[in-house]
Amino acid sequence: GGPGGPGSTLFDVRETLTDAKGEFYIPSYISFIPFSRDSFADFIIYKPGYMRTCGPSYYFNNGPMTEEFFSAGAIGQEKEIRNGQAHWKGILGIMWLQRAKTYEERRRGMPSPPGDYTSKDLPLLIKIINEEDKNLGLKGGYK
Repeated sequence: GGPGGPGSTLFDVRETLTDAKGEFYIPSYISFIPFSRDSFADFIIYKPGYMRTCGPSYYFNNGPMTEEFFSAGAIGQEKEIRNGQAHWKGILGIMWLQRAKTYEERRRGMPSPPGDYTSKDLPLLIKIINEEDKNLGLKGGYK
């Protein structure tokens, strides 16, 4: 926080694709941000023709719960996660994407790249967003 109140900074992005079983892996890493109170991961999970999800924080709105949701030792196990007033119960590490049934759902289901990142930083995500834009007859397109 500062004189204007709390703020956030996006400082790193990673991409991955799912395998034939729909599973993905992002290796763990540690970063140190001086004077930061919170540091957590957030996810954009997207496939053209499906509604996007922005990872567990879309449901949880709580970074520590997101990290517990994707804990390597707990994936596939049913568990209850609590953090303060926040509460969730279900199978850990597994997310489902709902198929978009209409043009409007496909259009609304497309994510935007985070921050000022370009195709140099996120080539896979930006490529599929641009392809879906074209398939839907939209102009635009990210660089």
